Amino acid sequence: MRVFIALLFPVQVVNKLSEKINELSKDYRGQYTLVNNLHLTLFYIGEVSKDQLKLVITSMKNIEFERFSYTLRGISSFKKKQRLVYVSIDYKKELMQLRERVVEALVKTGLEIEFSLFKPHVTLGRKVMIDEEWLTKLDFGPIDTEAIKISVMESKQINGVLRYIEIASSKFQ
Repeated sequence: MRVFIALLFPVQVVNKLSEKINELSKDYRGQYTLVNNLHLTLFYIGEVSKDQLKLVITSMKNIEFERFSYTLRGISSFKKKQRLVYVSIDYKKELMQLRERVVEALVKTGLEIEFSLFKPHVTLGRKVMIDEEWLTKLDFGPIDTEAIKISVMESKQINGVLRYIEIASSKFQ
């Protein structure tokens, strides 16, 4: 199974992100994120066996961390024509420290993991046909939220639809 580590959002944040997805999808073609799939990826692991998954879950439950607040702010994109449109996350020391702890815990499991640059963001859509100029004109006020738990997620196709399913979680102090 394919897994990753994420922060999930409270309902009010999901609702605000959903409103922005609805607004974008009215005017711009693309593959938009399902509302139930909205999250902030801390680390993408990839394919794991059931035994490896147990190690991942245990390692995430052993991470001790305090709750912290962070802000989603502004819409941007990767690529030029068919864009991955996302919401940026303000730099937050605690978020970076949490990411480091996640990586350290995963390394200790012995899993072969691939490291990548960490640019915290929330994907709203892929292959969105919108110009950069229009993106900068979209109104997206800041959304404050709180990290209260870490989640182990499975990425799974169900009836041809990509779903992200929370397998396990661990609440912060």
